[in-house]
Amino acid sequence: MVDMCPHTCGLCDLTGVPRCKDNNKICPDLKDSCNDANPITKAATRQLCPETCGDCSGTGATTDPVPRTADCKDVATNCDTQKDLCENTFYKALMKTDCQLSCGWCIPTNYVCKDMNSDDCAKWDADGFCNNTAYSRKMRLDQCGKYCKMCT
Repeated sequence: MVDMCPHTCGLCDLTGVPRCKDNNKICPDLKDSCNDANPITKAATRQLCPETCGDCSGTGATTDPVPRTADCKDVATNCDTQKDLCENTFYKALMKTDCQLSCGWCIPTNYVCKDMNSDDCAKWDADGFCNNTAYSRKMRLDQCGKYCKMCT
């Protein structure tokens, strides 16, 4: 629900952009888990504690640029209807292999890196848009890929 309705869940400021802040007061105690070897622990901690984990850049730089590959494509046929699982901790590994294009895990070599509206990108990223996992990688790539340095 939080991924689909961040505003309704009270995660947005007055501009409608989700705030990039820790979601639990114990986040400072979890700092070591931000880069945990266990990918599930790491993903859960980074989602719960983006500020503590250093994912609130506000500078237009993403911590996770998207690679260009000649074979960037979806393997599964239902990727368009399953996009809400792209960032899901339990399905992320499967989505990376089966729906890499739809999820924004790669971009084709002919992809034109651009922003839909660079003025919006700067405003949104003041609240950490480029690294905010409340938005999917694909949405961040499509809306502000160039500004967020997700592509070149």
